[in-house]
Amino acid sequence: MDEQLIATTYPVVELDFTEVRLSRDWTYPGRCLLISQEEYRDLQDMSADDYLLMMMEVRQVTQVLANLYSADKMNVASFGNVVAWLHWHIIPRHEGDTAWPGTPWENTEPPVEADEDTLVQHAERIEWAILDADLADEDDEDFEDEDELDGDLA
Repeated sequence: MDEQLIATTYPVVELDFTEVRLSRDWTYPGRCLLISQEEYRDLQDMSADDYLLMMMEVRQVTQVLANLYSADKMNVASFGNVVAWLHWHIIPRHEGDTAWPGTPWENTEPPVEADEDTLVQHAERIEWAILDADLADEDDEDFEDEDELDGDLA
């Protein structure tokens, strides 16, 4: 994984295809990077299956962060102009936050660094929420499978 991505973030959880890392810049609390565990430069470099898996994880983490941080809007972006290792910025936004309604990249204010305790507490909350969402998805799939079985018996 790219060293700059590691240096500017705090680890949260490894998913099947990506790693979730919390930004040390606390200008936008809950801002996370979702980083491909394998080195890809762009989406078109991935297989279709890997692409679908990554996008499912982007969607899941976006939903979790939107709920945890009561976001008015979620910003999700992947550029790769500075760091070419494929990664996504997932940023809970609130009306009136720094640079609102513009993008975080238009913010001219100096970054606000989170202290270690804040990072630890938020990373744990995010990890548990993601794992809980994973279990809920698996439960939903189990119910769908049971419904299919019930239909076969009728």
